[in-house]
Amino acid sequence: MTILDISLCLPELDIVALRQKRSIVAVTQRFIVPDRSFALLPCRISSETASSSYHAHVLADLESEVRSLSNPISATHWAQCVFCQPVDERAIATLSQLTIWTAESLSQRLQNGSLFLSFLRTYALPEAFTVESEPVCEQIYKFIPLPHHLEVSAESPAYSDGEFAVAKQEILEPKIEPEPPGNNAQKEETPEPVSILNSPNWIEKISEMGNSSNGYDFEKLVRKGLLTLGFSNSLNQPTASLDPEATGGAGGLDFYADRPYSLMGECKATAIGKPSTPAKQLYKLGIQWLGREIYEGSIKLAIAAGGITGQDEQFAKNSGINVISPETFQALVAFKMLCEESLNPDDLKKILGSTPFGKAADQKLFSFVQKQKKDFAEQEAASIAFKKSQRQGSQIVQTVKELSRQSIHQKRKSFSVMEVRSHYNAKYQPCLEDEYVEGVLSLLASPLAAGCLKRHSSSGSQDTYAFEKDMVMTDT
Repeated sequence: MTILDISLCLPELDIVALRQKRSIVAVTQRFIVPDRSFALLPCRISSETASSSYHAHVLADLESEVRSLSNPISATHWAQCVFCQPVDERAIATLSQLTIWTAESLSQRLQNGSLFLSFLRTYALPEAFTVESEPVCEQIYKFIPLPHHLEVSAESPAYSDGEFAVAKQEILEPKIEPEPPGNNAQKEETPEPVSILNSPNWIEKISEMGNSSNGYDFEKLVRKGLLTLGFSNSLNQPTASLDPEATGGAGGLDFYADRPYSLMGECKATAIGKPSTPAKQLYKLGIQWLGREIYEGSIKLAIAAGGITGQDEQFAKNSGINVISPETFQALVAFKMLCEESLNPDDLKKILGSTPFGKAADQKLFSFVQKQKKDFAEQEAASIAFKKSQRQGSQIVQTVKELSRQSIHQKRKSFSVMEVRSHYNAKYQPCLEDEYVEGVLSLLASPLAAGCLKRHSSSGSQDTYAFEKDMVMTDT
């Protein structure tokens, strides 16, 4: 059983495609953490927008189902994100061929910000619910809290496990036939190897590549990691880039971001643990390609597997350069993937912009990640406990309400702890003891619970409880 407290707003036609088994993906402006679950909230778009966004051969079928749907709009499905990766300009043409969207619409979305491809396992809700306030176009691709919690299960998937695996592979490892040559000559096809950036376990590859002689792949993975952390680059400058498909090369910076603030750095991979001098190299290249003013105003980061020389360590300390290991950077990216909302670039600016610098920055950043993970785990545990407590409280209020409406009780409206417990245990799991039920009933009859129940006390007998009003569920 899964409890949903949030929804992802998507164009209604996207949701129709997901449940019609015409799609397993959504394109979003933000990274979605894998395993995150949410209801799918439909938003209707104009026919003009639809005609430019979807391939003509699928649009007619999608619109046909939309026309048959009821009005007002209803939410019928929920989804779990199983994989999410960024999309760049070079992948647009191929992605368009593999999905329901036109290349023009995908390019336009990419130009308006980041673009991510999210693979969704889609399931039917146990019961559809009417959307009281229909979302507007500005809310599309954003998360919107649900007015109440939903209990859902994975019993009605749009795709079976096997079907989903095949559909996912067709997108991640496409077999698109090339255009036939003009002379119709037959050419032997050589399958292209899957890029390490598209590997499902690319995060685990960061430290592996960092502790190898494969410096190019290490640099690419670091750039993808920085994009995942929320950094971006608006410069069209190969020597100061953040494009994972490219590298800085021998004469350029290994990575540079100018949003949300300036961050530059060098990567040093090594399979033999040989000390290097990334700090001095960062100083030289930063000033060469971006100028002293930008260099001095930037957060500076060196990711070195083999450590650094004694002279470079002293230079890093004096120059405000953080020197960290590939393992620590991997832990940082993995935490971001685990809990998207708990980490943003501003948090890192406070850590990386303050002492200590040099190799001591590795422990500084690692300790920060460990604290964030601990805080997140405690918040998750508190949130789960809060939701469980609310759900049980709401169920007990409903139990008293149901007892008061049973014909066998005639005009009787107030019930003992044992009566409430017996009726509750006949309907809900897990079964509760009298002492626990009595404590919850007392709380529900107090001002803390806004008087959902009313307590009746009389000398010589147990307190009884009557229904006053439904319990309003709230978020933490």
